[in-house]
Amino acid sequence: MLSLLLFSMPFLSDCGPRETHSAKSIVWKPCADAAGFDCSFMAVPLDYNISGDEQIKLSLARLPCRNADKRIGSLLINMGGPGVSGTSYLKKFFENYEPYGRLRERFDLVSWDPRGTGDSEKVVCTNYLDEYYSMPPIPETPEQSQARINLSRNFAEKCMETSGRILSYVDTVSTARDMYLIRAALGDGKATYLGFSYGTLLGAVYAELFPNRVRAFVLDAAVDPSLEPSEIVLQSSIALEEGLNTFLSWCASNPDCEFHSDGDPFTAYDNLFDRIKSQPLPAKGGRVMGIGLFHYAIGKGLIYTPGWDELAPALAEAAEYGDASLLLEMADSATGRYPDGRYLDSYLGPESAIACLDNLFPDTQDELDNLYMELAVKSPRTLGWTEYGWQNCPYWPVPSKVKPHRIRAEGAETILVVGSTGDPISPYAWSVALADQLENSVLLTRDGYGHTTFGSGNTCSEEAISDYLIDLKIPDYGTICR
Repeated sequence: MLSLLLFSMPFLSDCGPRETHSAKSIVWKPCADAAGFDCSFMAVPLDYNISGDEQIKLSLARLPCRNADKRIGSLLINMGGPGVSGTSYLKKFFENYEPYGRLRERFDLVSWDPRGTGDSEKVVCTNYLDEYYSMPPIPETPEQSQARINLSRNFAEKCMETSGRILSYVDTVSTARDMYLIRAALGDGKATYLGFSYGTLLGAVYAELFPNRVRAFVLDAAVDPSLEPSEIVLQSSIALEEGLNTFLSWCASNPDCEFHSDGDPFTAYDNLFDRIKSQPLPAKGGRVMGIGLFHYAIGKGLIYTPGWDELAPALAEAAEYGDASLLLEMADSATGRYPDGRYLDSYLGPESAIACLDNLFPDTQDELDNLYMELAVKSPRTLGWTEYGWQNCPYWPVPSKVKPHRIRAEGAETILVVGSTGDPISPYAWSVALADQLENSVLLTRDGYGHTTFGSGNTCSEEAISDYLIDLKIPDYGTICR
């Protein structure tokens, strides 16, 4: 199978590129904001393609192994994004998270804020994004289209003004090289890795660059690196539309669903959609919800099955009482808005910076305009993908570094790719495609709904993933967990 890898960097045989940068040991200290966790910072080269001394600072966190006598090493974790803080997720969810119980007995759980994100040196654009998130997901008039263009241009300019030093160096290839140095600094000869969603792209790129430094990699809810940018957005949007229809079908067949709507939640949803589109609904605190924020609330409720129990009453309250308060809470959670109007956890800037450099989103206005027309037809109820930054790329101040390509990772140990048949963000076909591209991989399928598999509550898949990471036990080819 021909590799079409087109990263703008040299490749030197199946052992990956020659690594000229060394890693110092990490000095851990107890985290001030999370008992039981250790924190640290690590300096890495800003630009791996030159030998200069300019560096960028990365933030790391560790949850130490509970059984030192049986410790295998470190398990590196990336929760997805791009643009998401890995340390925040590690501190918030992992200490008592049941699926990680077995892994905690054998590994230090380690995550980091990729360059440009979190407490690492971060891409910062603006803290006040109400106007951005309130825009219609798909412009329907020339005035809306021009307003979106102006907003994206202004946003990109502010990113350049504030974060121009690092804006050209937050691409996934650079983060994969950071991961190589983190692994070395942790004292692991080979990396053990668990990556979700965008984290699967990071893991695949690392494996392509450093195949002889792979011990066990789980790529859960894969991204297909061979897709053109418009196809990434379109296919993910169709998956989200299918996810909404699955939710509405569940509501229709379940009288206990608060949005049951006398057995016809489809009509109830469409009526609510049209109502909000024509006139924003009021919410507590004097705020209103228009179609832009409604878009984010729906996405928040569809990504994981438990979100359905949050989405149903929110839709019911809006439809029956004209009160969008619950939906607005969901939208704020999705966008990272705090009650005082700040967006302290917003990853719109980092996500735009990384994705535009990686060529994951369309980079011309003509492509966007054509994509808008397709989205209006193929995802009319959800109006496109819930990722935030894909409309900024035509106006991004630095050019992309890659083109769509197949990744083979020749010479790497067996990589486990995991996909869910009902994933509303990363279509199952993407996991199938990545498993097919990788030279040495096995596909594990979960027949069910929800974005990502590990942590979904499916015992079959969680046990298979843990067995692989701990004992290198590879699931049988074609395994399906139902």
